[in-house]
Amino acid sequence: MNVVFSKLALGQLDEILSHIAQRGPQGAKRVEARFRRVVELVAKHPEAAQKMIGRPRVRRAPLIRYPSLIYYSIDAGEVTILRIRHAARRPWEEKKR
Repeated sequence: MNVVFSKLALGQLDEILSHIAQRGPQGAKRVEARFRRVVELVAKHPEAAQKMIGRPRVRRAPLIRYPSLIYYSIDAGEVTILRIRHAARRPWEEKKR
């Protein structure tokens, strides 16, 4: 399945990798490689990740070894990466009903 990134997600990814690169470029390369692997898995198996309560069209995929979550939606045969958040941050707010 085709994968596209929102401007927000691209900015967040750049911010995360830049922050890690300040501590060590090798660490940033490893985290970037993990992001790529997770995005490849999402492209192959988009329905596998957990659905968010209150946002039924949004799923989240953890980076496992690194404390980040990738939030994405599936629409018309395309996966859109909506945002990337640190797992320790307050959860993405649920929609008010």
